[in-house]
Amino acid sequence: MHHLDEVDCELCILDENCEIIHVFERRTLSRGAYKHMCTCVKEFWYENADPADVWAKAEAAWDALSPEQQTLIWSLSVQEKQNAEDICTGLLATLMNYQGVSTVKKAFQSAIKSVLEQFE
Repeated sequence: MHHLDEVDCELCILDENCEIIHVFERRTLSRGAYKHMCTCVKEFWYENADPADVWAKAEAAWDALSPEQQTLIWSLSVQEKQNAEDICTGLLATLMNYQGVSTVKKAFQSAIKSVLEQFE
């Protein structure tokens, strides 16, 4: 049985062994548009659905939004990104004040910075 899940910030179809069999690629879409379209894919998805057909329906749903609605979704994604950057900066500043082994601190620094990838 196939199911949908996010892998490396992209929506994927996984088989029963959790192997990726299809990726709904973001390509040049804004994060807001891609996020909206992935929500649509999840709504339209059914077992054995043709990924191209489902993606086309998601694109049509995005295109059916008014420019104002698209702008609102885009601005919310920009706000999320800014919030993630602010939190990351604060956490990294706090981390630098902790005593600890540098390798441990570097591991936490890397993990904190990796969260930002979700908001690019």
